[in-house]
Amino acid sequence: MKVAVLYFTLTGNTGRVAEILEDDDVDLIQVKGGSRLLSLLGLVRKPKFDAVKYDLIVVGCPVWYKKAAPPFVKALKSMDFGGKQVNAFITYALKEKSALKEVMNVVKKRNGSPGRTASFNVSKGLEESEVRKLLSF
Repeated sequence: MKVAVLYFTLTGNTGRVAEILEDDDVDLIQVKGGSRLLSLLGLVRKPKFDAVKYDLIVVGCPVWYKKAAPPFVKALKSMDFGGKQVNAFITYALKEKSALKEVMNVVKKRNGSPGRTASFNVSKGLEESEVRKLLSF
């Protein structure tokens, strides 16, 4: 099974979750701007991503002020998930379920089939087995 993990990270916390998912059949695709400032302003590069090549897609981003990180949401809105299942995760300091809902709403609008979701407070540590559940249907 071929998996794409699309993620946005500014401080590295969301990247830590994505790295746990990495293996031979998983492509990590970071959504990023040209610089930290451009990322903060929501100016991100559209990632090179073709849903056709994958059986499962996992997306992840941090929560900023109770919302999914706007630069990541903007990038999601430019993608077509080709009807594939999309699992999602967020990283947070103060849990906010509406951020996951926001991400999955964009996934639905961009031809994705919503799948598993998860939230991780990285400051409290990561349970690898919980993170790896994102790789299943």
